[in-house]
Amino acid sequence: MKFNVKLLITIFCITFIGLCATIYASDIAANLQCSAWAEESIKEAVELGFVPEKLQFNYTDDITRDDFCRLVNETYFFKTGETYASDRNYFKDTGQNYIDALYSRGVVKGVGNNMFAPERPITRQEAAVMLSKLAELCDLEKTDVNIQYTDENDFAAWAKDSIYRISQYKDNNGVSIMTGTGEGNFSPLSNCTKEQAIVTMLRFVFADESSYKQNCSNEICALIKDIDKNTITVDPVEYIASDDTERIAELSKQGVNTYMPNGYLIYDPYEVNIKFALTEDTVYNFIDWEREFADENAEDPNIYNANKEDFFKYIQPYIEKDSKVPFFFKISGNNVISITEKVLTSI
Repeated sequence: MKFNVKLLITIFCITFIGLCATIYASDIAANLQCSAWAEESIKEAVELGFVPEKLQFNYTDDITRDDFCRLVNETYFFKTGETYASDRNYFKDTGQNYIDALYSRGVVKGVGNNMFAPERPITRQEAAVMLSKLAELCDLEKTDVNIQYTDENDFAAWAKDSIYRISQYKDNNGVSIMTGTGEGNFSPLSNCTKEQAIVTMLRFVFADESSYKQNCSNEICALIKDIDKNTITVDPVEYIASDDTERIAELSKQGVNTYMPNGYLIYDPYEVNIKFALTEDTVYNFIDWEREFADENAEDPNIYNANKEDFFKYIQPYIEKDSKVPFFFKISGNNVISITEKVLTSI
């Protein structure tokens, strides 16, 4: 038998490179404390900014009912830009506003006797019910898909329709928002892990992507939390002017302090940090109160079309002091078109 030495060397090199790539990928996943299949999705979700910091480690751990609600709430805000608050405390064992708000919208339920069991791990069928109701709340479009799970007999009667319904909602890659666990199973009684929850919510963000992009192309009001060479992290808020009496009355009924010493109200019931990209075409508009950047003889301290370096210098005190001064952003997709500070919205 003759051996082709070149062929053997080639096979060895390919095998070695493949082995190194596998080990390298495994190392990355290990450092990220997640499974290899979830790594890229987790990175993207964290980069987008809707994953709470307390969930950004030990991704293979089970996620609690409280943390799942927190993730759902921030994902909903990220996708729609809408915030909801509740003026009631529905459960004896938790006072979290995001849980009460989700309950008031019909997305979550308790476990009986006015209890929520916030620290109990959430099961996959409980998660499916919540996500199905959230999809309806967001008016997502369902697709015609016929999935049959082999462990259907393990489904609770109250969860069966939701489990099959959530598979009819798909992301921009055609993947169901919530999928099975392999071999035709859904595993309804298994606990949902952090990584499963985050990957699922990333698909939810990009389900019915046209509405997502439409929302992101609008102007948003936000507090600036951090900035670097290519990105800016913001906490979107609701800006309420003093003449918006209807909204002020609505918030007052919810127990929100609507006192406006500066002529406006920044309503920020929970922090949701979202990261956007700064491009070469991003426009920076700010008010040069100290005449640090404008001509000292200029009558108008407004600076328009400022360069990025000046804006970085100007904004640092706002970030360091965790300022509540709002800026207005025009967004297209994930890119910032412009950042504007307005006279009537500055302290």
